[in-house]
Amino acid sequence: MNSEIWQAKFLPSVEVVLFDLDGTSIDSKTQHLEAWIQTFAEYCPNLQAVDGLIGGGDDLKIILSVMENVSINGAFRIANTKAKKFAEIVNLNPLKLTKGFLEFAKKLKDDGIRIAGYTNCSRQTADFMLSNTNISDLFETCLSAGDVLMPKPSGEGYTFLCERYEVSPSKVVVFEDSLTGVVAASEAKIPVIYIGNPTPSAEHLIHESIDSFEDLL
Repeated sequence: MNSEIWQAKFLPSVEVVLFDLDGTSIDSKTQHLEAWIQTFAEYCPNLQAVDGLIGGGDDLKIILSVMENVSINGAFRIANTKAKKFAEIVNLNPLKLTKGFLEFAKKLKDDGIRIAGYTNCSRQTADFMLSNTNISDLFETCLSAGDVLMPKPSGEGYTFLCERYEVSPSKVVVFEDSLTGVVAASEAKIPVIYIGNPTPSAEHLIHESIDSFEDLL
């Protein structure tokens, strides 16, 4: 999709745009992956292929899927360890915004469109990421996995944001980069635009795709 299609197909009716954080707004995969590698090396040293576990899932779900016998309290402790390691890694290797995101987001605001974020990260990590990339004031709000009962792939968070802004899902657009996020947006009946090359499982759920936000400028 290019800027002409965006302007013709979506812009006339959209009132709110919702952005995922990891991989969509913020280029953070490398730092998250390293944090998980270090965390599981400490708590689950025999685990292999960590990168296949982190496709948009929330931290607790990832931990519980890997360590079946861990308690909920234990999972929270491990998640807290991961969050601390992530912050340490980011302090050495700062986060960057994805290509064109800031310019596109500012353009939306200039056009009178409200923007918000929704991430499967914890509240602690979400706030840290927003602060580290200097976009804490960009979104009107940013929902985290800790703010909902059922994180993505449930549509609860996206439905909540529609209700908060008192807007029909048809007047909202979601930008996501994972099947988990796409399913969540689809469950909330919100049109979703995929960042990158959609997986076969996501293709029938998305409305358009882009390589980066630069395509829409």
